[in-house]
Amino acid sequence: TNTMHIDDAPCHLKLKDPAPAIDVNFNEFASPETRYCPAAVYEILNAQTTPQLQINSQNCIHCKACDIKD
Repeated sequence: TNTMHIDDAPCHLKLKDPAPAIDVNFNEFASPETRYCPAAVYEILNAQTTPQLQINSQNCIHCKACDIKD
Protein backbone atom coordinates (compact mmCIF):
# COMPACT_ATOMS: atom_id res chain seq x y z
CA THR A 1 0.00 0.00 0.00
CA ASN A 2 3.07 2.21 0.12
CA THR A 3 2.18 3.54 3.59
CA MET A 4 5.05 4.56 5.82
CA HIS A 5 4.91 4.49 9.62
CA ILE A 6 7.28 5.36 12.39
CA ASP A 7 7.11 2.43 14.81
CA ASP A 8 7.23 4.58 17.95
CA ALA A 9 4.74 7.21 16.72
CA PRO A 10 1.63 7.77 18.86
CA CYS A 11 -1.29 5.54 17.95
CA HIS A 12 -3.72 7.27 15.57
CA LEU A 13 -6.44 4.70 16.29
CA LYS A 14 -8.28 5.67 19.43
CA LEU A 15 -11.24 4.15 21.26
CA LYS A 16 -13.63 6.49 23.03
CA ASP A 17 -14.40 3.70 25.49
CA PRO A 18 -12.24 0.55 25.44
CA ALA A 19 -14.64 -1.50 27.62
CA PRO A 20 -17.01 -2.58 24.78
CA ALA A 21 -14.04 -4.10 22.93
CA ILE A 22 -14.09 -6.91 25.49
CA ASP A 23 -17.57 -6.68 27.03
CA VAL A 24 -19.38 -6.77 23.69
CA ASN A 25 -17.06 -7.49 20.77
CA PHE A 26 -15.07 -10.27 22.46
CA ASN A 27 -17.68 -11.81 24.75
CA GLU A 28 -20.63 -11.72 22.34
CA PHE A 29 -19.11 -11.75 18.86
CA ALA A 30 -15.59 -13.27 19.22
CA SER A 31 -13.86 -9.99 18.28
CA PRO A 32 -14.81 -9.39 14.63
CA GLU A 33 -12.21 -6.62 14.38
CA THR A 34 -9.47 -9.25 14.47
CA ARG A 35 -10.95 -10.79 11.29
CA TYR A 36 -12.12 -7.86 9.15
CA CYS A 37 -8.89 -5.88 9.39
CA PRO A 38 -6.65 -6.97 6.49
CA ALA A 39 -3.48 -5.80 8.26
CA ALA A 40 -3.94 -7.50 11.66
CA VAL A 41 -4.08 -4.18 13.48
CA TYR A 42 -6.44 -5.50 16.16
CA GLU A 43 -5.27 -8.37 18.34
CA ILE A 44 -6.72 -9.99 21.44
CA LEU A 45 -4.10 -10.78 24.06
CA ASN A 46 -4.62 -13.21 26.94
CA ALA A 47 -7.85 -14.55 25.42
CA GLN A 48 -7.91 -17.51 27.81
CA THR A 49 -7.40 -15.51 31.03
CA THR A 50 -7.94 -11.74 31.00
CA PRO A 51 -8.57 -10.66 27.40
CA GLN A 52 -7.25 -7.29 26.27
CA LEU A 53 -7.47 -5.57 22.90
CA GLN A 54 -4.10 -4.53 21.56
CA ILE A 55 -3.99 -2.06 18.66
CA ASN A 56 -0.95 -2.52 16.42
CA SER A 57 -1.21 0.84 14.69
CA GLN A 58 2.12 0.41 12.92
CA ASN A 59 0.41 -2.28 10.78
CA CYS A 60 -2.40 0.04 9.64
CA ILE A 61 -2.76 0.43 5.87
CA HIS A 62 -5.46 3.13 6.12
CA CYS A 63 -8.11 1.03 4.38
CA LYS A 64 -10.86 2.51 6.61
CA ALA A 65 -12.38 -0.92 7.35
CA CYS A 66 -12.47 0.01 11.05
CA ASP A 67 -14.50 3.15 10.26
CA ILE A 68 -16.94 1.20 8.11
CA LYS A 69 -17.27 -2.09 10.00
CA ASP A 70 -17.11 -1.19 13.70
